Amino acid sequence: MKKLLTLALLLLCTATVFAQQVKLNGYASYVFDDNINSYYNNTSYFNGKIKGGLLYGAGLEVGVAYNQALELSYLRQSTTAPFTYYDKGPQSVDFGFASNFILLGGTQYFGKPSGQFNGFLGWMAGVDIIDVNNPNGNYSNTATKFAWGFKGGGDYWLSDAVALKIQVQFLSVTHAVGGAYYYGPSGYYTGVTTVASMLQFGIGGGLVYRFNSGKR
Repeated sequence: MKKLLTLALLLLCTATVFAQQVKLNGYASYVFDDNINSYYNNTSYFNGKIKGGLLYGAGLEVGVAYNQALELSYLRQSTTAPFTYYDKGPQSVDFGFASNFILLGGTQYFGKPSGQFNGFLGWMAGVDIIDVNNPNGNYSNTATKFAWGFKGGGDYWLSDAVALKIQVQFLSVTHAVGGAYYYGPSGYYTGVTTVASMLQFGIGGGLVYRFNSGKR
């Protein structure tokens, strides 16, 4: 996975040299709670939620064709996750939970590049590096999971170089929660083996800065 991310960064840097437009996107969105439940049997289950909160980050975007662009972005959310699970008996705990998304995506813009408002639709794929802390025994672990999503919205240009971004997005993380690395206050795991995926919907926006603002 690290090799793929390195390759994606090299390709994006190469594209930047020939790009007609290069933008820096700053993001700030509110993502809503995500209820997660997984039940295998009476001694192998968990249920709870990943609490909503601020998802923020930045992305480097390069134009690759008319009204089309590629973007490499980093997004982070730090929150809590109250869960009930079975580990040598029913347990309840409020986990510390942090997501670190590294995503490569494509964006299709609509309207004239020189217009004051440009709508867009886009896709994203990459990884979520998840940090989980169990306060029972101060046990923590990290897992890297496949992530993908979609986004849509618009950029309203306040000047030739700066725009206000409005955006909604959907992010999914495959097998984001699992007993094999999620539980175990003593640093080892016994019990729950089930897994579940994370689905998050967010709404927000940010700011856009266009480096070569004369090329529209």
